[in-house]
Amino acid sequence: MQKDQSMKLISRRKAIGGLLTTGAILSAGLFATPSAFASSHVRLDQPTVTKFKATIKTSQIALKHVKVSGKTSKVAPKNYTLKTNTQASLLSAQDAQATFSAYPVKTTSDPTLGKIVTGDDGSSFWFAETGANRIGKITTQGAITEYLLPISGYNPTSIANGPGDTFWFPYVSDSTSFIGRMIGASGQVTLYQLPISISSETAITRGPNDTLWFVNGNNQIGSVTADGTIKTYTLDGVRWTQDIAQGPDGALWFTYTGNTTPQSGVARFTTDGSLTFYPVTDAGMAQITTGRDNDLWFAVFEDELGSEQKNVGRITTSGTLTRYYMPQLKDNSYPYSIAYLGNGTFAFGTVQEGAKGSSHEYVGIITPAGDVQAFDTPNADQVFFMTYAGWANEIWFTSTSYSYKGRDKVYKFRLTN
Repeated sequence: MQKDQSMKLISRRKAIGGLLTTGAILSAGLFATPSAFASSHVRLDQPTVTKFKATIKTSQIALKHVKVSGKTSKVAPKNYTLKTNTQASLLSAQDAQATFSAYPVKTTSDPTLGKIVTGDDGSSFWFAETGANRIGKITTQGAITEYLLPISGYNPTSIANGPGDTFWFPYVSDSTSFIGRMIGASGQVTLYQLPISISSETAITRGPNDTLWFVNGNNQIGSVTADGTIKTYTLDGVRWTQDIAQGPDGALWFTYTGNTTPQSGVARFTTDGSLTFYPVTDAGMAQITTGRDNDLWFAVFEDELGSEQKNVGRITTSGTLTRYYMPQLKDNSYPYSIAYLGNGTFAFGTVQEGAKGSSHEYVGIITPAGDVQAFDTPNADQVFFMTYAGWANEIWFTSTSYSYKGRDKVYKFRLTN
């Protein structure tokens, strides 16, 4: 895969050896001090849609099973007062088939928006601002509130729903790192310190028994509980990890790149340390999400060797792999994000390859039968992370441009037919 350093969210980091252990907990009470931002409304070009049939290839893939061991320990607190600010600014684009509404995030010149998740209240979405040391919240009406996190020089890399209206995030710097927990209703923040740095590629998800699990972007997987218990594992043969999700079988599934050929694949990890690799050939792995009763879907950014591999994949818990190839996607746009919409239907979003630029980026809808509808995003804005709203035909996603400042937005995409 071509590795361009200007693509921060898909850059790769060198593996960090050794096991993570625990450090200290930081507990922070957060109090809002809102300041208002002016709203504006601008009409965008109407989105276009491309309909086609994806080429489907299905196979049974070989697996490698190993057992890994981890270390467990606990940790203790300091208090901070945090600040918030609010803003609301709406752009919209609509045709007979779909609507895009865009909400710019503009409190800094380059907030670099990350993962987005649906709030427990059903009327808000929460997202990481990976370049601005903030957690953001947006309501279904487009009102944005940002929470400035307590330590300068740190940034959240991802975000996940936890139990009881909490949101968890990896919190990284060039030196020490944390796993953070934020209570949505009160704004209280707790930080669980890790003794060594984790990568800016770290992803996190909610796992079994309300424990939060993360892959650190390198060769480690770890868990953290609300009482401060952290457990980490080093994954032999893994060069870096991309994304993680709890599967329909209760195990943790993550995308990875390894040290041997085939270099990429999907791995299954259980809480007792059982690890199974499912190698996927000709693939640069991106995000993964749980599907129906027995499957997970993932985005393939491109082939590790650089050939074009515009596809998404489906893997069952028994190891059956199905690839959906979509060469109809134009220019340098590649699948990167994915979300489950229900009834077997999935959404995917594209980003550009490297920093080459693209005049087409898409939000696409795909079925297991390979039927695809791909909608051009306004201004060819990239689709880095997406979440299903929880009601029919609506997706929210974050978009960041590394070429043009001021193009960081939260989007609402809604099918209207």
